[in-house]
Amino acid sequence: MIMNGYFNVDYTPLGETRAESKSYSTRFAEVEDAGKPSEHEAPAGKEHGYMWRMNSYWKVEQKDGGVYIQVESIGLTRGIPFLYAWLADPLLRSLPQRYLADLLSDTRKAVIAEEGVSAGSGRDNSNRRLHP
Repeated sequence: MIMNGYFNVDYTPLGETRAESKSYSTRFAEVEDAGKPSEHEAPAGKEHGYMWRMNSYWKVEQKDGGVYIQVESIGLTRGIPFLYAWLADPLLRSLPQRYLADLLSDTRKAVIAEEGVSAGSGRDNSNRRLHP
């Protein structure tokens, strides 16, 4: 299942080398026919609605020649009908761990790509700070 998530994000610098970010979902919409020309969001009230809300809390600190990231995520889902629970339960239990692993992996890739772009531009990255 593919979903579009809409979020409000508050970013707060906490000095030269620290920051925090809080994101709050405002809406989730299931995507029908994902990856096809007919791809579209399911009309409100017609989706399965398993994911209702997701909040994420990030703390980022630059030190020791690297960046430390702490992520906490809270998701609110609907219960699965009993007849489908045996099939869906293992998937739903693995989703948070997979989501966070993918999120951190993608964040790492983005940081490395940004460093590569900055290095290629001739900029000195030794004093980079955590400002947006």
